[in-house]
Amino acid sequence: MKNYTHQSGRSMIEILGVLAIIGVLSVGGIAGYSKAMMKIKINKTIEQITHISQNVRIFFHNQPSYYHVGWSKMNKNVFEKAHLLPNGMKFDEDGFIKHSFDGYFEVAWAEKEKYSDYKAFSITIRDIPEEACIAIASYDWSSDSGLFAMGINSYNRNQYTGCKGMIGTNMATACLGGSKLSIPMPINIATNACISGSNTIWFKFY
Repeated sequence: MKNYTHQSGRSMIEILGVLAIIGVLSVGGIAGYSKAMMKIKINKTIEQITHISQNVRIFFHNQPSYYHVGWSKMNKNVFEKAHLLPNGMKFDEDGFIKHSFDGYFEVAWAEKEKYSDYKAFSITIRDIPEEACIAIASYDWSSDSGLFAMGINSYNRNQYTGCKGMIGTNMATACLGGSKLSIPMPINIATNACISGSNTIWFKFY
């Protein structure tokens, strides 16, 4: 009488196949999660810009200028006591606040025209990754938002722009009704201006 041995379990090839499938699914899951988190942070940053710009415009509505918004950084005393920051945003020990991408978020008075009349204020977000930079810069801000100028990687937020707009190497500025580049910034211009790595975007509101 012959003895038959019953073999159970999986062969090494089958195990490797299962591990390969798990690896592929894991990579896909991580990529999907990263994409979703990027979208959430982009939307959160846009909400933060919108929230603060609206609050500042309302709070300073009866003031002759935005001078007391601050300069190198926002006036902590005003922003905290007037509750101008959205929920979840707060000042760090150095008097700065951070946006969703963990970079600095600044609010300051700005020059709207050639002279220092402080009739406008700026919001600047630093350390923005490329994908987020493109999405935020090309976002279609509402016509009643008060936004009249913006720029990517250009450091003239408090200088007179003349509302002509500029396009350069890894930088661009746009103005409401600008003769060269208008708001919302075209996505192809934003794509060319935003660099791989860290970006700075500034907005001017009246």
